[in-house]
Amino acid sequence: MARISQDTITNIKNKIYLSDYISRYATVKHKNGSDYVCCCPFHQEDTPSMYIHDDKQFFHCFGCGVGGDIFKFVTLMDNLSYYEAIKKIAEEVGVPLGIETEQDKHRGVLSSQLYSLYDRSRTFMNSYLLKTPQASDARKYLTDRHVSLEMIEKFSLGYLPSQNEYFYKRIKSTKEFSEELLQESGLFFNQNNNYSNSSGNLGSLFANRLVFPVRTWDNKTIAFSGRDLSGFSKAKYRNSPETIIYSKKRNLFGIYESLPALKETKSAIICEGNFDVVALHQAGVTNALAPLGTAFTSEQVRLLSRYCEKVSVLFDNDEAGVKATIKSLILLQENGLQNFVINLSICNDPSELLQEKGEKELKKQSSYEVSGFDYLVNYATSLYDIQNPKGKDDIFSFLKPYLDVTQSEIEKDSLLQSLSNLLDVGFKSVETQYYKDYRVPSNKKTQIKQIDIKPLTQGRLNIDLTLLLLIVNNRDLYPILRKQVLIEDLEDEEAISLYNILEDYSRSSDDMCGDDYFLLLIHNPQLVADVSFSYLMDDFKQGNCQNMINELVIRIRIRTLEKEKEKCEKLFKLTLSSGNDDNIKQLMKEKMELDKNVALLRQSLGEGN
Repeated sequence: MARISQDTITNIKNKIYLSDYISRYATVKHKNGSDYVCCCPFHQEDTPSMYIHDDKQFFHCFGCGVGGDIFKFVTLMDNLSYYEAIKKIAEEVGVPLGIETEQDKHRGVLSSQLYSLYDRSRTFMNSYLLKTPQASDARKYLTDRHVSLEMIEKFSLGYLPSQNEYFYKRIKSTKEFSEELLQESGLFFNQNNNYSNSSGNLGSLFANRLVFPVRTWDNKTIAFSGRDLSGFSKAKYRNSPETIIYSKKRNLFGIYESLPALKETKSAIICEGNFDVVALHQAGVTNALAPLGTAFTSEQVRLLSRYCEKVSVLFDNDEAGVKATIKSLILLQENGLQNFVINLSICNDPSELLQEKGEKELKKQSSYEVSGFDYLVNYATSLYDIQNPKGKDDIFSFLKPYLDVTQSEIEKDSLLQSLSNLLDVGFKSVETQYYKDYRVPSNKKTQIKQIDIKPLTQGRLNIDLTLLLLIVNNRDLYPILRKQVLIEDLEDEEAISLYNILEDYSRSSDDMCGDDYFLLLIHNPQLVADVSFSYLMDDFKQGNCQNMINELVIRIRIRTLEKEKEKCEKLFKLTLSSGNDDNIKQLMKEKMELDKNVALLRQSLGEGN
């Protein structure tokens, strides 16, 4: 009989919780963390003696001694062969059976070797950081950031010297790993900046970097993230490439170190960076984790849901952090997890707070949280005027994506009631407005819309789209742009989409990504065509565009200020009739300031008033 591949077996197990499956045959009760107990269905007993470990996907009965994985349980329960048990569960969860090929066997061997290499590398880097004189600057850097020795050991932080070939030679000298494995490992690169080389000595990807190991829940080292200490690298952080043992979107930094706290509290805190995780753990908040150079993903949410019922989001207070927080809350709500937001009021991130105020203040600040829905409500009311009907409608539209993914109808009804009270609008009106989008006329058939791709002509190149296409072609300028132009300043829908995509791209922290990768992030066919065409045009390339970018930024700023002037003037007219002199003076002052700023911007363009 052909052998089922290990990837298939792993995929099946990831699709179902062992405790859920066993609950079909016995009354399962939660014990703690991801552990459950029940009376063993294989012998008579009154007191539960079968323990089920969801995180390890394993059960064991202390009464009769039977134990194993989900397939073993099915073989005993349903009197099936092991192959039949796998086939049965695969059909239930919708996983096709993959028969192990020679290629699968090779992948299995390679995975085992990579785990060994990465674990050996972690041990070496950690020892080098702690014990060698060459790592004194790295140790001082950690001391300056108030990172304790306990945290260095807990997270197995490491360091490699600046000599590119040093680590390769040390690993090779052990004769434990083949040249082919070292080339495919993702730990090294050649002089042409590839991750492998056909001959000669390889350079370390993490030379002169403080190294953060990435470990799985069961302590397998699968990747590294290196923080530059030279001050000369364009990439502050460099991350391991994806390999057969490592996928960025499916893992979380700190999952191994946080596992005991996750099980005990059934809650997690998601923050932005590696140093933030270390800082929180040092402050005693030991359930903190972080994504791995990408935005928070649905795969990472599902990983957390194995251990947690509640997740709090603690991202930076800047605009990018707010956007990431909103997306994360929707992901968490969609997956049925209680979601909260922690907003540090006195510092931008946990690492900075630890450095400036110490552990006690960080622990205190991290305990202040609001529900995800309340956070979104507060943010929406800061964007829109809740006092007028249009503002109320805008607030409703802003909150609708969160409501859409809410699985429980009871919870959704409760949130709609809260929204009704907030907007001071009757519940029936809010409910009708929400559900009207889901009414599809029964006499209409769904039609597939034919997509008509329009050419990128001068007529379509408004100031918003031109600016964003310039930035797409010169993505290193995006961090500057986001400080000058907010997404709220844009009017063109394509430009707004590109701004959002650039934000996701910038958070990937992967300096190896090129134009082709960026296109993969775009799902709108028209936008793909426009960006592809812009790649071919010299007008959008570096060297020809800086002056144009500066002018477009100014023109967008003028447009935004003109809108603010218009709102101010309307409010001024309304206030005149009220006779409130203080408000009138304040509005006159605001209008004069806006007039002054617009005039200065027009002068910078060489235009008159």
